[in-house]
Amino acid sequence: MAVAYFNNLDVVSVDNKSINHIEQHAIESEQGHYRFCLHHDNSAPIQEMVIALTKHAIFPPHKHPLGKSESIHIISGELATFIFDNTGKVTQVIRQSCSGNQAKLQRIEGNTWHLPICISETVVYHETLVGPYDKASDVITPEWAPSLEDKEGLVTFYEQLKLLL
Repeated sequence: MAVAYFNNLDVVSVDNKSINHIEQHAIESEQGHYRFCLHHDNSAPIQEMVIALTKHAIFPPHKHPLGKSESIHIISGELATFIFDNTGKVTQVIRQSCSGNQAKLQRIEGNTWHLPICISETVVYHETLVGPYDKASDVITPEWAPSLEDKEGLVTFYEQLKLLL
């Protein structure tokens, strides 16, 4: 199953039915995540996505180049975004939720190591990233964290991070 879908309409809206559909795709995905891209393709100057993660989704921390900021606006569920220094030390944890006094919106400047982790069964959020998007150059992973290929190492890494919550 594909983990992303690009919108092909000039006007698109996202309602509760759409959100449930996106969330269901994440649940059915082997990777535990799914993104509905509101933009047409990776060449768009603004990349807007509705992303769903399950608590089983894992990927390494990353950063984007300078000038490639990212904003995350929570729609449902709970998210914790870990911010790291250049050695891998956690310097900040931003918890987001639609309820309570937790953050609703966050912006991360380029060149900032970060990792969003689902801390509820599922989380859905609206992400905006400066485009155009080229994964090879726009997603930089650190040497201090397990790689995507090291699933066992990533699971252990996530377990250690969750102890900080």
